[in-house]
This record gives sequence, structure tokens and C-alpha cells, in this order.
Amino acid sequence: MICPKCKKDLPDEIAFCPYCMTKFSIGENYNEVKKEKKSKIPFIVIGILSVIILAGIIYFVCFFNNEKGENSVTTAEPTTKKVEEANTTDKSKEEEPTTTEKVEETKPKVDMLSYCGTWYNKDFEGEDPMLEGGNILKIISINEDTVIFDLCSYQSPPSSRIAELNGITAKIIDGKSEFIFGDDGWGNGGIGTLTFMENEIYVNIKLTSVSSDSLWSIGSDVIFKKVEEGYQNDTIDFIGLLGEDIQVALSLLGNPEYTIEQRDEGITYNFEGMFIDLYIDRICCVYVKYQELPEGYRDKYKFSYGIDGNTSFDSLESRLGEPISTSEEEEGVYVSCFNVPDRPGEYFKIAYSEGEVVYIMYFYVTN
Repeated sequence: MICPKCKKDLPDEIAFCPYCMTKFSIGENYNEVKKEKKSKIPFIVIGILSVIILAGIIYFVCFFNNEKGENSVTTAEPTTKKVEEANTTDKSKEEEPTTTEKVEETKPKVDMLSYCGTWYNKDFEGEDPMLEGGNILKIISINEDTVIFDLCSYQSPPSSRIAELNGITAKIIDGKSEFIFGDDGWGNGGIGTLTFMENEIYVNIKLTSVSSDSLWSIGSDVIFKKVEEGYQNDTIDFIGLLGEDIQVALSLLGNPEYTIEQRDEGITYNFEGMFIDLYIDRICCVYVKYQELPEGYRDKYKFSYGIDGNTSFDSLESRLGEPISTSEEEEGVYVSCFNVPDRPGEYFKIAYSEGEVVYIMYFYVTN
């Protein structure tokens, strides 16, 4: 064995070192102790190497990131330029129409005239809602901004009650028309909305006042389908003809056949189902005989304030107010004279029998 103090080579079983007098524990084998100590050295070396390698890795990573940061700093200027260029591009784009705006510009607009005509409730499968019960919507006149319409609700037999709104005028905003009414023929009032959809019209009505005597109402939540085309492209507002030249009327009427009758103070143009009086070369009277008009013309002509040969006399008061006078022209035929709303000096003279219009005379007084 080796003396741990003086390093002399000694016998294995010796109890002390004769050179330095160092004592040993009994049975202690120092060679084994030394071997154990030596066996720990490789692990210590490995640990130190691991620390060195780890430190190297950390240094490499830090150095690499540092280099990358420096590169980022050096390239910051071009990046800033790119951002500025992008901002400039964005500003220029703001001045141009957006994709949505371009789509809106190029999207074909709905032809509002296509809604002109007669519509039945979509679920109606019969032939005539007036006789079988159902709803009828009649678009009398329509353009991009305004619609004039009649809406009728027919109770099925045997009651066959009728609620109706006639000559309602409403503005069109974003494909919808909102309106207010005070009487649906049964004393009920409310608000309503027409929504113009593709090939359909949705009508929603909410009653805000209900008469205690009401047995029926116009209240509805109905989708309508078109059953008959309207004739708005060929229509005439007869009130608008008063004061016009006869050539205007002839052009609007499509130059139909007529005869001329000379009078002391003017001329009368006679057409089938109507005549037009002139006073000093200007139209002073238009007389329309609905029962004598050619087939189809009752609906073809657009009559002022939504009035035509299909209008019931009971609805006239709500449109025109109280009549100025009423007289019996012949047995069963009565004539009422109304002021034309907002047109002083112009009048309606309306003849009716059993609640149906027989003729209307549009005229102004000449002196």
C-alpha cells in the first residue's frame, strides 16, 4: 500500500508508516480507497466538459441572436420604406371605389315597373279571391321612389266580407314601402310595409286601432305572387291632361280612332268609351265611360288618385273627402261632384250605380 502522507510504498498489512509514523485504521485497504477516489475522476471530468459545452452552446446562441438583431437594424430602413410605400398605396386605394361599391355600381337594378300589375296571395290556388276568399294586391303605379296600390282582403263565402285600402301612396326606400292607414272599410287603422322581393311582394300589416263594430279587417302577413301584368308603360293620368294640347292626349292614347264634333266654343274628340272637350284649343274636360271602354282598358289606363272603373264608391270619400254635391241622374244612377285635392278649380264628377262607378268626368271650370 502507499502511505497517504509520505507516499512511501508499504506492506499491505502494516498498521502505521515507519517513515512518517502515520497510523492506519485496522483493516483499512488504502489501495481500494485510492481506487474509489480515482474512479470518481472521470465523472468529474465529464461534468466539467458538459459545463464547457453548455456554455459554448449558450454563447453561440446569444451571439447568433445578436448578429440577427444587428442585421435587423441594418435592414430597418428598407422595411420602413416598404411600410411607407404600403401606406401610400393604401391611401391611393381609399380614393378608388371599394370592391363592394364596384359591385353595387355594376349590379343590375331591379326594374320597378315589373311589379306593376295584379297579385294574389301566394298560397291561393283558386281562380278568383273575390269569390273564393283571399287577398288581392294591385300595383297601380310604381317607379324607383313611389308606389300607388290597392290592397283588398276577401273573406270566404258565405260571409264574403271585404276589407280594402285604395289608392295608397307610399315612398320606396331600399326596396321597402311603409304606410299608415286610418280605415280599412271596417274602421280599423294601422301601419303596413310592402317589401319588394324577387318575383314576390311581401305585405305585413299591423292594426294599431280596431273598431268595436269590426267584423273583418285588412290585417295580413302575406306573400303575393303576380297573376296579371300591369299596363303602366301605356297609362294616362287624365287629371294631368287638363289644360294640355289635344296632341299630347292623342300621343298618350296611342293615336286611336276618333271623330270630331264642332261646338260653338270648342271641339269634342269622341273615342270609344270616352270623349275629350277642348276650350280655346286646350283640354278642359275628359269624360270616361267605364262600361263602354274596350276590354282591358279599365286596367290599362292609370286614373288619378288610384281611381278607375273597379273602384268602389265607398272608398272615394277616403281619397277625395266629402262630395260637393250629389244628385240622381236617372233611376239607380247617382252623381257626386268632388274637388280635386290640391288643384283648385278642378273637379271629379263621378256617376255610380249600386256602389260601382259608371263614369268619371275630369274637368275645370271655364269662364
